[in-house]
Amino acid sequence: MAVLQSSTRACVKQALAMSSAQGKDFIRSMGIAAAEFTIGVEATEAITVNIQLKNDLGEELSAVTAVHVYVFADALGVSFNAQDYTTIAAGTDGDLVEVVADKLLACTCEADGDLDIVLTETGAGTVYLGVKLSNGEFAISGAITHA
Repeated sequence: MAVLQSSTRACVKQALAMSSAQGKDFIRSMGIAAAEFTIGVEATEAITVNIQLKNDLGEELSAVTAVHVYVFADALGVSFNAQDYTTIAAGTDGDLVEVVADKLLACTCEADGDLDIVLTETGAGTVYLGVKLSNGEFAISGAITHA
C-alpha cells in the first residue's frame, strides 16, 4: 500500500470529517482548475503577465501552490518556444525558476493564487504561456507580443 504524505493524509482526514457535500466541495477545491491571464503592455522591452489561479469552484486558490508554466510558440500549446528571451523572471506575486530555459518554468503562486511573470526581450516575437492544470490540460494565455 502506498504511503500518503502527511499533508495528503491531513487533507483526506479533514474531508472525511465533513458531511458528504462538504467533503466533495473540499476535494474539488484542492486543485488548479483554471487560470486567468492579464497581459500587460510592453514597457522597456518587458511585458508582465498576471496569472490568477482558480479551483474547481471558480474561487481564487487559498494556499501557496506549485504550478508548471510552459512557454509555447502557438496558441494551441503544440510547439515550445524557440526564441531566446533576455530574461524571464517573477514579478511582484509568486516566484519562479526556469527548469528548461525559455520553455518550462516551475512556479509558486501567492496564497491568493496570484503569479506574475515578466518576459523581457530586446527583439520581436510572440509567445503564449500555458499553465498546467490539475486535470492535465493547459490553460493558455493570449498572445504575448514583443514589437
